[in-house]
Amino acid sequence: MKVAPRLLPAMLATLATLSAAGCRTASMGSIAHNRPPEVRPQSTFDLQEFVAEHNQNAERIQSLEAKPAITVTMGPQGDAKSGAVVGHLAVERPRNFKLELSHSMSTIGDIGSNDERFWFWFQNSKDKSVYYCDYTELSSTSLAVTYQPDWIVEAMGLKGITPDEAAQIKVRPGPQPGTTNLTFAPTKAGGQTYSRVMVVSDSTRKVSEFRVISSDGKATIARATIKKYRDLPVAGPTSEESSTAARETCSMPENIVLEWKREMLSLDVVLKEVRINQFDTSKRAARFVQPTVAGYTPVNLAEVARQKAPASSTAVRETIPVPEPRSRVRLNPPLQIRGEDAAANTPRRQDQVRPKSPMLLPVLDLDVVAAPVPTAPDSPADRSSGTALATNPGIALER
Repeated sequence: MKVAPRLLPAMLATLATLSAAGCRTASMGSIAHNRPPEVRPQSTFDLQEFVAEHNQNAERIQSLEAKPAITVTMGPQGDAKSGAVVGHLAVERPRNFKLELSHSMSTIGDIGSNDERFWFWFQNSKDKSVYYCDYTELSSTSLAVTYQPDWIVEAMGLKGITPDEAAQIKVRPGPQPGTTNLTFAPTKAGGQTYSRVMVVSDSTRKVSEFRVISSDGKATIARATIKKYRDLPVAGPTSEESSTAARETCSMPENIVLEWKREMLSLDVVLKEVRINQFDTSKRAARFVQPTVAGYTPVNLAEVARQKAPASSTAVRETIPVPEPRSRVRLNPPLQIRGEDAAANTPRRQDQVRPKSPMLLPVLDLDVVAAPVPTAPDSPADRSSGTALATNPGIALER
């Protein structure tokens, strides 16, 4: 019975010795040196995985039809005018595109393309032209790449990323936390070099912004901001589609804002009545065709570029200079004499009016467009999407 009291001091002494040894070990760092280095969180964005998902979604959409509601905004920020129109959109991969703008049952704009050419026209009392260009002559023009609908199709996610493009993509952190920038290699088209940039959400792996930028990366030529997506069922080719195909869905922009920066033009597009892979191919020839508009003249952009070249010859013939008289009095400059053939082939001054070079995208007269209906403010998520539109929905349009 007297042993227990003697054991207690011995146990306390042993614990104190072990504790001291542990403290010395920690101070010497023998254990700390064996610890693995601290792992910092890294970006979880996988480029190859994104490209595979993006291409799979694009492949599921062979055709698209919709009746979008569109708000057109033109002018500099702070002094812009807006109007509401309705649209009819039809897309058939790879190059068939048609976006018609209508108001009061009348067509007031047409942007489109087919396998041979692209075109654009807006109702405008000052520019009575329907501009077009064949792809075979595109190299003859310095036309901005954003005048072609290809960039709209790509911004909507309907164009796949090729292996060569994917291999040259530069991956960088995006403009907002949780986003990634994918910068494509520069491309030259129509005498202009440009690059494309996709801003992708790291969490959803969906494109939130698509930009066409100058070759030096300093100027944005055009921008598309996808404010909202929607998952839609993919229709099968026949009524006997398998149950697996019937369950397939695709992701499509439901609200997309298209901006032409230099032209100070934006289209806020809300897609409605969307139909996927239900296009009637028998209507293809009549649907994807350049419009013929009464009072408007077709203007070939390649021809405009050729006419800007200096003339190679002239039919003007001059007389022998009149010799100076001895009185040193200087006479008037010699008269120019034109032969009958020169007079016949040389147009008069008033006939020498060439088609003007379309420096800006022709825009429609907002006087024929209704003011947009005011809507509720965007949610904080929408306001943080990174777009800064020059819109003014409350403005009253002059007539």
